[in-house]
Amino acid sequence: MNPFKIQKTGEFSSDTFNDEIKSALQKIKDENYLPGFGQEIIKNDVESAVHLNGELYSGNYLIFQIQNHSEPMGHLHCFLSLDKTFLSIIAI
Repeated sequence: MNPFKIQKTGEFSSDTFNDEIKSALQKIKDENYLPGFGQEIIKNDVESAVHLNGELYSGNYLIFQIQNHSEPMGHLHCFLSLDKTFLSIIAI
């Protein structure tokens, strides 16, 4: 699976976060030619602490397992800070 990374600072809403996740999932599907594409949420923490770019953030942390014909291909890590000023979406 090709790597994918978005990290932004600014003012975000939950809708923006969801739209960025949908866009990332579609891009992963298209760029990796996954005809049997699927995803499953394997982690959903509402108040998780993460260390990114030398900063400590608290917020909503989701991990999706990316699949092709039910075979795991990688993971999409999604994070939105509680104050909604930092957004990170990384595929590995």
